[in-house]
Amino acid sequence: MQEMARAQSRRGGAMSLSEDTYPFSTLAVWRNKLTEDIAGDGVGEPAEDYRLRLLLEQGKDVEQAVLGCLKDALFDLHEGVVWGLLAPAFEEQQRQLLVNAAANELHNDKQLCIQLAREHGLLEAYAAALKAGRRGGVADYERAGELKFGLLVWRANLRRDASLAEDPQELHALCQEAYLDALRLIRRCGTRSLAYWSAQQASGAPTADTKRRLYDLAVQRVQNALRELGETRGLDSALDAIFGQVSDPDAVAQLEDQADAEAQEGPNASRTRAPSPAS
Repeated sequence: MQEMARAQSRRGGAMSLSEDTYPFSTLAVWRNKLTEDIAGDGVGEPAEDYRLRLLLEQGKDVEQAVLGCLKDALFDLHEGVVWGLLAPAFEEQQRQLLVNAAANELHNDKQLCIQLAREHGLLEAYAAALKAGRRGGVADYERAGELKFGLLVWRANLRRDASLAEDPQELHALCQEAYLDALRLIRRCGTRSLAYWSAQQASGAPTADTKRRLYDLAVQRVQNALRELGETRGLDSALDAIFGQVSDPDAVAQLEDQADAEAQEGPNASRTRAPSPAS
């Protein structure tokens, strides 16, 4: 905190994160330990199974490590403003820098897992395991206060999985699945936070209008991330079609219920379904 205050004084509030104030530097310990552990052999299980399990577990655990570092840094910023050590404008600048740094950390650490999988001959198995567990990859985040970080994790996972998808059809399916998963995340965080605060019966509790604003901003963020990927992989027209199917997070559940019903009825449902009374 003292270093941040000095940085503000020196730079007049300029946006900068020095090595002294960089809150994610402790993650170097995680990276070194993962690199060392994966080179060893597991106890009571085949080495390949041990290494694959380690990559999957640590690739998920690092999310909470990044979140912990980010929370600590944001708390320090807020406390600095409370005590008059930092100007509110400087706090806002640093807050955005910290969020961007967290996004970079998530991306780099997940890419490290891919690199280690490749070095140990596990890339194919690792990619298959990630694909199998792709849906629900951001299920840990359940409140509006967690949504922004949840979307950072979602974007890091999207970039990781896209780097493993070489077939255009696989990439298209990935984008469609990732888009729906992001809408589920937005809906879950929005509806649960709305229910929580409504139950508190506090004045100024969230309304349907504030939830809609939350939805619109988050959906725009998701679509921008997919557009960024699409520009480099030639997916612009495909993304237009994906976005055209649904853009309201509340409509995702209805869309999936309809798809499940059609799947259960089967291709001959129209011939076997009983006629309606009107017919």
